[in-house]
Amino acid sequence: MRLEEKIRNSKNSIPEMENDLRKQIYATSIEPKRTSRFTFRFAYMSFVALLLLGLGIFIGLSVNTLKPTQYSNDSQTFRTDIEVQDFLNQEPKLSGMDISLEDLFRGGGFAYSESKDGTQETNGPTSTDQTNPDSTSGANVQVKGVDEADYLKYDADMLYYVHPNVMVDGKSRTAFEIWKLNEGFTGLLGYYLIDEGYAYTALVANRTHVVVVNYNPNYYGYYRYYDAENKYLDNIEILIFEKKKINIDADGILEPNKKIIMPGFLTLSSDQKYLRLTDKALLINSTSYIRDGNVPQLSYEFDDRKEEITKDQISYYKDSYNRLFNIFMKVSLEDDYKINTYHWFGSSPTVYVSHTAFYYTERTYNYSNTTGADYTSKTRITKLDFSGDEIVVKGNVLVDGNVRNQWYMDEFEGRLRIVAADSNISGWWSDREKPTKHAVYVVQEKELEKGLEIVGSLTEGIGLPGEDIKSVRFNTNAETGLNVLNIVTFRNTDPLYKILFRDGIKPYIDDELKVPGYSFYLHPITMEEKQLLLGIGIGEEWSDKISLYNNDDELTQIGEDFLINEEVAKYLGGDNIYTWNSTRSHLEYIDVFGFSEGHLFGMPIEIYSQETSEEEVKWAYYKSYMMLCINPDATSPIEIWKVFEGDKIVASGHYNLNDYHNYRVIFANGYFYGVGQNVIGLN
Repeated sequence: MRLEEKIRNSKNSIPEMENDLRKQIYATSIEPKRTSRFTFRFAYMSFVALLLLGLGIFIGLSVNTLKPTQYSNDSQTFRTDIEVQDFLNQEPKLSGMDISLEDLFRGGGFAYSESKDGTQETNGPTSTDQTNPDSTSGANVQVKGVDEADYLKYDADMLYYVHPNVMVDGKSRTAFEIWKLNEGFTGLLGYYLIDEGYAYTALVANRTHVVVVNYNPNYYGYYRYYDAENKYLDNIEILIFEKKKINIDADGILEPNKKIIMPGFLTLSSDQKYLRLTDKALLINSTSYIRDGNVPQLSYEFDDRKEEITKDQISYYKDSYNRLFNIFMKVSLEDDYKINTYHWFGSSPTVYVSHTAFYYTERTYNYSNTTGADYTSKTRITKLDFSGDEIVVKGNVLVDGNVRNQWYMDEFEGRLRIVAADSNISGWWSDREKPTKHAVYVVQEKELEKGLEIVGSLTEGIGLPGEDIKSVRFNTNAETGLNVLNIVTFRNTDPLYKILFRDGIKPYIDDELKVPGYSFYLHPITMEEKQLLLGIGIGEEWSDKISLYNNDDELTQIGEDFLINEEVAKYLGGDNIYTWNSTRSHLEYIDVFGFSEGHLFGMPIEIYSQETSEEEVKWAYYKSYMMLCINPDATSPIEIWKVFEGDKIVASGHYNLNDYHNYRVIFANGYFYGVGQNVIGLN
């Protein structure tokens, strides 16, 4: 029996309902690029190894040449062209980026769900009454009500989708599509073809708007060099669609309500997402390279207006080690799309965005002698308040260590909590016997003067010698007073820490648990007032695993690890079936509450089998979606509820599966829908 038959004939199999309306508008097909996986990986690994070797040589040379410097606490703006050139002509500081193969090849931390009523909430779990069998699951974002970039958005009756590889006039294009969802059936309402000058497209949405952002990444030059057919653009295109005023012409082509062009490039990796949307504003952070000491001519275009950026609008710190030009833009959704901006020189930042503030970080170094033998590394966090008519700088603060991504920060009750990883416990050159100095800081605005200050810290006890931080998760709820931080460190075992905050500002370790392997994603769940924690990560033999923990008074594991490969093979009832967790972003997970079996949690997986003959080896890949039932009181607290069959890819030899989106499943208005090469309804 073939693998697709096993999936279809397995228990709780899912009938599919194809929709042909798309064919009436344009013909679609996906033509994967045939590549050798071995050749691609070998070339990529060789490139990474050379990059790291070059970085190590650069560090060795720089340590003996960098001059002493002091930390800079105050930002300033340029007054003359000479000041700009003097700043750009300084000897660049050592970047100190922590690069490891593990960080390059895996995804980052993850978060939780979206607010349904638009109220300001923080990073807490959804209660069991927010989703029921007749409702709609929310987006799995870090801060409730602050949407993040994805290629798929939806509400109760509409789905918004970035569809790659659409064939138009014999050429592959990318299209933004709007689909109608109606009791398990789907219909394409309209589409918008993306300009070929953009390599990527992302979506953000709230209750009233969906925003399409077309962009190129900072390394666009790579694509420009190897794909001369496309002329990639040096700007970002923002298309704003008002949900109640969607314009569709007779040919099914969508027309945006507003269009904005901003300069620079956009970063939307698994760890860094520089695009947000609240109920009131679109928030975006772009970067531009400064080449040969020249500041590019930068401007915004909005409708028929054009606005230039002048030097007195650019902020900087004297000890900035990088020469990237950063723009933070706020587009008001309530004031006729009014634009406010803040500009600064610095590195490509790590950012965290709440409902009212934008925090960005930058690494700084202080060398104590001319040889650079002794130096300290700190991270500067700057707060920008965008709650009013203007963007206001509230101040900055320096902390020891490295704030690696947005999940290391969280705002709660007006204070910012920060996890800072020890810079010496990361990368190939780490001292694995040196005691760790991972830390937690609590920061707030000063009462009597402008600026930020540290009001609480925990600088000891997180991680054994040589253990690096693998995941961070803040779990807060303003209504219930829930205020918990979980951190996973790892070298040989997985110490899972539970950290509480005394008086809201004094972090302390309340409990810790050591288990084999580690979790790179921590997902809080509340069931009948029980605080649970789902950990997704790597087991003892480097197999994909899922673990369930009690995160209440006592930190304990519930049941045994759920091993994805073994459990899916058992569920489908066949040999030579292999499965792995294919999640690329936290936004691909969904939560569905209210089913009698328990809490449902969904995630993308890839299933494959090998068919060998004398002539060739064929691989059958299935981009599928697995729904798990989470029930802490059951004999098996984690069980497969359903496996949704997704897109099938048959290949002779190897194909690059990254040419395809993951197969996604959403839950809207009481129905499951599958989104892949086609959009279909699922019973």
